[in-house]
Amino acid sequence: MKRSEIRDRKRNRYFPDFAALHPGYSERPRLPLRTGSGTKREGVIKRLKRNPAVRFAAMLFAFVSLVFPDVSAAQDELLHLINQYRAGARNCAGQEVAPAPPLQSNAALAAAAHAAMNGGLLAEHLQRVGYRADNAQWLSVSGTSSERQAMTLLAQRFCGQLTRDSYSEIGIYQDGAAWSIVLAAPAAAPVDPEAAAQKILALTNEARAQPRRCGQKAYAKAPPLKWNAQLAAAAVGHSEDMASKNYFSHISKDGDTQSERVTSEGYRYRIVAENIAAGQSDAREVVAGWLKSPDHCANLMNPNVTEMGAGLNADPASEFGVYWTQLFAAPR
Repeated sequence: MKRSEIRDRKRNRYFPDFAALHPGYSERPRLPLRTGSGTKREGVIKRLKRNPAVRFAAMLFAFVSLVFPDVSAAQDELLHLINQYRAGARNCAGQEVAPAPPLQSNAALAAAAHAAMNGGLLAEHLQRVGYRADNAQWLSVSGTSSERQAMTLLAQRFCGQLTRDSYSEIGIYQDGAAWSIVLAAPAAAPVDPEAAAQKILALTNEARAQPRRCGQKAYAKAPPLKWNAQLAAAAVGHSEDMASKNYFSHISKDGDTQSERVTSEGYRYRIVAENIAAGQSDAREVVAGWLKSPDHCANLMNPNVTEMGAGLNADPASEFGVYWTQLFAAPR
């Protein structure tokens, strides 16, 4: 006896008038369990399509895909636009800026950019994601989900930061119409502070050996400076203070000025001046930056100073990572 006949007998034993009570009933064919044509899968799909919840989910997915395009693609496009911007020479706040190398995308910086949208210190976000930077900067714009419009806003507000050649990596995070960007230079190998300070002296004297313009003022070449240990101690102390207390200023958090720092080291001066810098990874970049700034350049070319000292200090938890100080003086 066939299996189907056994099934019908059992059914009719309990429901003898089943066919009479259900005249439209007919045995539905069973789907094969295995087929090479996917017949079972197609049947499942048809049943899913008839499910209102499934249809609603599909419509919602299509709507979200239309309104919110691929975020990673948008971030890649903004990076492309930023690198295009860096590739051309331009004028930023009245200063000519040379083309800069392209930035490389970094996932840790993107995570820091995401965290920075909620506030807090950038240095803490970088430390949390495990990124060690010699220098980093956070930029943000809002009001548009368009990459090109975001680029226009960034160029208007952050020309100098976007074109800085010391930055080599970038992280971008987008949240609707808000954009968060972190630019950074990864930490280089530890610098020998004493060697770097002596390099500052050598580069300064090299610059003083040539006549140059500092802003609108012309300077003749000046005599070389001599190294002074007391000025160096004051410079190192100020760099350490800026790094440990996370600030960048000629006046310390305690209100000390360059004159007071030099005096506290026992140096009796007739003239004193100070240059500071933050974020640069080597002495050559530091001196080049000072020569581009009229006030710093004027200190460096001043023919009335005869001695100098310099020092640096690094702290990965600080905003700029590394801090440099140069002190000029003429003794009494």
